[in-house]
Amino acid sequence: MSLSWMFLILLHTFSGILSRHVFVSFPQKWTDAQELCRANYTDLSPVTSQKDARRLHRAYPWDFERPRSWLGLYRSPPNSSVWRWSGGGMAGVYQNWAFHEPNDWSGEGVAAETYSNGKWNDIKESHKKPFYCIHLLVVNETAAWEEALEHCRQNKGHLLSMPSDTRHLLALRDLQKTNTTQSVWIGLRYLSRRWLWVNGDPVGFQGWSLAGGNPDNATGATNDPPHHLQSPRCPVLNGWGCGAMTREGVWEARNCQEKLSFICD
Repeated sequence: MSLSWMFLILLHTFSGILSRHVFVSFPQKWTDAQELCRANYTDLSPVTSQKDARRLHRAYPWDFERPRSWLGLYRSPPNSSVWRWSGGGMAGVYQNWAFHEPNDWSGEGVAAETYSNGKWNDIKESHKKPFYCIHLLVVNETAAWEEALEHCRQNKGHLLSMPSDTRHLLALRDLQKTNTTQSVWIGLRYLSRRWLWVNGDPVGFQGWSLAGGNPDNATGATNDPPHHLQSPRCPVLNGWGCGAMTREGVWEARNCQEKLSFICD
């Protein structure tokens, strides 16, 4: 029996799902856990903020102490001090290492686990441990922005927020594997004269185009640093008060009544 089929058989009994993160108690090596997460969800879980850490904590479905479990964090290359998330992007400002970690004990600490208290530790990837997957849901059916938001909330989630480049890269990868409208709704909304994520995440990473998010003037994806990007100014004057993302990963301001596919997290 293949590893993937065994995972699917055990999933309903041994996993806990709540919104974005999924806990799987079926112990695996880090690379096998990554493979299973990518085959059945999106990827191994990144934790890019304190809010994300609380969501991960809530994904554990039982009352007794959480076991040490894999995160999607690894050292790349193995002999460097650079830590990256499995879905893309480097570990950023938020890092939650335990005291004196990462210490690369024995020179083999190339992947990261989380302790029961949420702190991180570096350890050899060949150990077998439970793990957390991140689950983003691309919805092919179309809806207005408010309808899409309600659909996600009814399924104990939100429209997708992307406070980090890691979340953006994960969403883009899932989006390009599905048959959706050219642009899809995300959780951006123009309120109180600024763009906000409706779930309360901070607007850190930004993916606006050089055209300032105007879909009529979009120039495609860009690798320019954030200070070269422009968020749409006064979008409500044009009825474009809701945020979407193209299949190339560029953010747009669009009319909230348009019918688009969407992404929940």
